[in-house]
Amino acid sequence: MVYGKHWVELTQSLYEPKKSNVYIVFDGQWRIDWHQTEGLIVVTKENVQENYIKQLQAKKINYILAGTGEHIDLNLALQKIYDMGFRRLGLSGGGSINGAFLRQNLIDEISLVLSPLAVGGKNTPRFSTVMIWNH
Repeated sequence: MVYGKHWVELTQSLYEPKKSNVYIVFDGQWRIDWHQTEGLIVVTKENVQENYIKQLQAKKINYILAGTGEHIDLNLALQKIYDMGFRRLGLSGGGSINGAFLRQNLIDEISLVLSPLAVGGKNTPRFSTVMIWNH
């Protein structure tokens, strides 16, 4: 952990997150060339470019097709994720995906962490959110 210009050694972990066997990535723009594939499920649109699907198949990446519009159909994607057996999804994304889930009323819980020292120093207010879909 770095605090200002000084290094701080921790003698034990402050928090040990539960390990997940899966991480789900929403990629409606087909712009990621996947290298880390273990446990990955990609959610994309049904009208995805053929070469993107070929990449997923060649790398043996599981994927979900949800919607043909401008954006991924989040309701359909979550239904398919639910059908796969997942009941809780932690969403830690940026403003675009977080906003999309919020606008469609798909968030059950929000955890907001204010941490001005994590990024940007003392004078830069920063926060991070984890949004939970729980069904």
